[in-house]
Amino acid sequence: MTPTHAKSPLVFTSNPLDRASEMRSDANWLGAKRAEPQARFLLFWKLQPLLLGPEAEEATEFYLVDGASLQRVNDAATQEVFLGLDGESPYFAADISVLEYPIATLKTDSRYRESHFRDARAALEVLPIGQTAILGQAKALLDWHARHRFCSVCGSATISLDGGYRRECPSCKAGHFPRTDPAAIMLVIDGDRCLLARNKRFGVAHNHSALAGFVEPGESIEECVRREVFEEVGIRVGNVLYVASQPWPFPSSMMIGCFAEAISDKIQVDGSEIVSARWFEKETVKKMLAGSEIDGVRLPRPIAIAFHLIKAWVEG
Repeated sequence: MTPTHAKSPLVFTSNPLDRASEMRSDANWLGAKRAEPQARFLLFWKLQPLLLGPEAEEATEFYLVDGASLQRVNDAATQEVFLGLDGESPYFAADISVLEYPIATLKTDSRYRESHFRDARAALEVLPIGQTAILGQAKALLDWHARHRFCSVCGSATISLDGGYRRECPSCKAGHFPRTDPAAIMLVIDGDRCLLARNKRFGVAHNHSALAGFVEPGESIEECVRREVFEEVGIRVGNVLYVASQPWPFPSSMMIGCFAEAISDKIQVDGSEIVSARWFEKETVKKMLAGSEIDGVRLPRPIAIAFHLIKAWVEG
């Protein structure tokens, strides 16, 4: 296999913020940054970001609020996290999910009349690429806090520290850190053919995609690729080549994109996760990348790393 890489930015990548991770443990520094006039806050309600304009907008951006505006809903902010610095401007995210009608609360200020909360997946289609990365960072952190309010060692309530990148148990002093679950996603290749499969999760849709699965404890990425491919479609894999990675905050995955070189070609789908799989010639896949539907089969959308793996193989 010829080394290659994804040539265009993936959603949830290209974060423009300086995370300033070396300063997170300094509570005084964080407090001072939060109080600065240029501080900006991205509000989330039920893990949906606040966006500018009406819901019908096809291209928009974050509706960032200042500290004075945040004060209107400050009691409702159950969790804040520090995202980083845009030049001299500090960015934070705040969860206001406890509000029953957040827009109604915000609309008492005329500046919020042209704003809306949008599902995070839907927001990917309308935000600039850099803001999708900020969205992924903020959503993954806020979701982790919502799921890990209690100590897994003793069961006591924990507190948020280090700008939201650590929780600590006051009772047993155990530290808890945001989790990222590594998952391999692999395009199986056999010369000028690649294998695409339809997962049961796709329902009645005709989308076919690359195979994927979580890395198990004590398992390398290459071992995961070989195990998952054989488990799902009965194909044996030899060489494995890393291509690109993509954070995927649903809720906290890191997709590790690879090419996998097949050393057998007889497909036997597992029937539990994968309901169909077949080999596709490169020329056929090229037409599908251009938007064609071949024999009722469509490729994944460009927001997915699977699309970029397929594209990198065709263009490589």
